[in-house]
Amino acid sequence: MNYKDFNDYELVSQITENEEATDILFEKYRPLIYSTAKRLYAENNPSGLDLNDLVQEGMIGFSVALSTYNEHKDTLFFTYAKKCIETKIISAVVG
Repeated sequence: MNYKDFNDYELVSQITENEEATDILFEKYRPLIYSTAKRLYAENNPSGLDLNDLVQEGMIGFSVALSTYNEHKDTLFFTYAKKCIETKIISAVVG
């Protein structure tokens, strides 16, 4: 399956039934996770953490977004996922 064949809402609704939907979403959002980690790494130059640590934190943040997203609220999944990713990475940088 190619992530370009599906929109986020179709994939999010299939997560509980289809593990491939989760894999597709992770692949679709991998560039966002990486670019966010890279940007925050460059801006904050965290001591003791390398870029891969921040990418991993971003993956955890994305996982949180997948498990806590509420489609009935007036928020796009992309916006919610981006915020969860950034929050998790920032907490690793300052924590």
